[in-house]
Amino acid sequence: MTRLNSLLLLVVTTAVLAACGGGSSNAPSWSNSTPPSDTTPPSSPTGLAATAVGPTWASLAWNPSTDTLGVTAYIVRRNGTQVATPATTSFVDSGLSAGTTYTYAVAAEDVAGNVSPNSTSVSVTTASAADTTPPTTPTGLTGAAVGSTGANLSWSASTDNVAVTGYIVRRNGTQVATPATTSFADTGLSPATTYSYTVAARDAAGNVSPNSTSVSVTTASAADTTPPSQPTGLKSTAVGSTGANLSWNASTDNVGVTGYIVRRNGTQVATPATTSFADTGLSPATTYGYTVAARDAAGNVSPNSTSLSITTLGVAGPAPVVQQVTGAFAHKGAVTIAGLAFGAKAQAAPLVWDDASGTNVLAKWSGFWPDGAPTPSSNMQYMTAPILAVNPPHNRVGRYLTGAHESSGNFHTGQDVAVWKDFNKVEGGYLYLSYYSFVNPGWVFTGGMTPQDGNFKTFGYSVQGSIYELPNNWYEAQWDGGGLGLWSQTATNYETIINDDSSQLNGGVFWGHMINPLGGAWVKREILIKTSSTNGGAITITENNGTPSVTYTGITDPYPGTARSAGPGGFARSCNSVLNRRYFADLYMDTTPQRVVLANNVVYAAATITELQIPTSWSDTSIGITVNLGSFSTGQTAYLFVFDSTGTPSASGFPVTVQ
Repeated sequence: MTRLNSLLLLVVTTAVLAACGGGSSNAPSWSNSTPPSDTTPPSSPTGLAATAVGPTWASLAWNPSTDTLGVTAYIVRRNGTQVATPATTSFVDSGLSAGTTYTYAVAAEDVAGNVSPNSTSVSVTTASAADTTPPTTPTGLTGAAVGSTGANLSWSASTDNVAVTGYIVRRNGTQVATPATTSFADTGLSPATTYSYTVAARDAAGNVSPNSTSVSVTTASAADTTPPSQPTGLKSTAVGSTGANLSWNASTDNVGVTGYIVRRNGTQVATPATTSFADTGLSPATTYGYTVAARDAAGNVSPNSTSLSITTLGVAGPAPVVQQVTGAFAHKGAVTIAGLAFGAKAQAAPLVWDDASGTNVLAKWSGFWPDGAPTPSSNMQYMTAPILAVNPPHNRVGRYLTGAHESSGNFHTGQDVAVWKDFNKVEGGYLYLSYYSFVNPGWVFTGGMTPQDGNFKTFGYSVQGSIYELPNNWYEAQWDGGGLGLWSQTATNYETIINDDSSQLNGGVFWGHMINPLGGAWVKREILIKTSSTNGGAITITENNGTPSVTYTGITDPYPGTARSAGPGGFARSCNSVLNRRYFADLYMDTTPQRVVLANNVVYAAATITELQIPTSWSDTSIGITVNLGSFSTGQTAYLFVFDSTGTPSASGFPVTVQ
């Protein structure tokens, strides 16, 4: 019983007693007259809560209000408009719109008509209308028999306005599976039987797409259980920025190979009947791994071929633009470069940066020669200048990497002077190397040849282990084509050859215009290799930022596997003297042509000083570097260039002042 009812009962009872002569002297003074006026409103309702009930309802509840006489009702307002006056502390609102937000408030009213302030408002959003849109029809359904009792199916993913939750696989019109992924392995089939499959997509609301185009699979007879041989000789070439062409050697089978399974990054993408496949729709500047397996009519599948990686080309776009530089250009200072179109770089730091400031060559490199020379000082090592009166190309460190052809006994004793770095090659990828090179002009010739021996190698590329893992290697060699021999300081007709010991490169081509390595000056050499097992590769060699001296195109890496070694230096037939020494400085190697360079001309091609900077961070719009001033002088104006993933530099340099 409410407080109001109790008070009314009290008033009636008192009146009856008074009429009967009873009662008490404590009866209210207004017992025989009108009660006093009530002007006090109830308390404001608290604890208002609202819950959506489907797309068109909302349920409200709140704590009761209090009043001097009693609350008789509540006033419910939706978006400020009264919609109900329930007597209890709850209300269900109906007839709402789906997916719509409503605001509610509640006030209390007493018997005298006094109304409390509104409660704190609450908002509630009704549910969206039911999802009635089915997913798209699955496409690209392929099927392959697996032996005599199984079939593997795969298809392209469907899309949905909300989300695809799974697929319905039907065999001969009957549902047999509901996988959540885009593949299914059917088992328990009958040998030598043809089955028809379709796939439909479904969403969380139960909407089902139309069936895909059907595909038929014929299981093998139970007798053939021998898989084809593993495909060999897988090769791939990037086709622009979105494609790749694959080819391989044919497999054999005891009955007959019926086709091949091409997998990209482990997922089946094609089942060609021939030994080639053109993959399309790839992403630019992206690395993909491919394998191929052979199958026969019985569904037997060979082991996968050796995996092969290929990187698609980047999309041609604007050259990098440097807009702002923060930080001082002091040697080894930290500078941040802001701009546009720098591109993404998988690893900011280069594969190698060696300014000869270290003490252990193997801390930077994977190997070196000589490492067992008769005289320890002839071994490849960091040394402080001057050695044999040779100074470094600049005075930033005062040291260089050097070794001597002291003995012709073998690689270790001085037949070769070289360093190399191990890395994994990517088909269609790059290798970039830059370094200063110097050869002691006081070289002692001991070969007894006329003209003097020209077999002087300056760079090597090989399967992993060293730069000469015969026969899977190639190298650059120089000599003078004018008959003066390598060891003449007056020779001007230097040529170079790209030659390989497997005879698979497009060899036998000579290039001229090389700088005489015995000319008594440091030479800045840059080598850019685009790796390709087919004719999509290239080798460019540039000296002192001039016109490229070598512009080879064709096969650059026909070797097995992906583990590689490369580096500067190499063999020289004229050995047997501690004076026959080579020197290297500021060696920079990376697996991309992306780099930052400080040059002495606003037009990069016209620069005569080019010093590589050392990236510490890299994004499309910001690069952090450690400054390498090299040959630049304090107060000199230099120009900053950024090279993108295609080797394209900024159109013009950004001016900075060297400190």
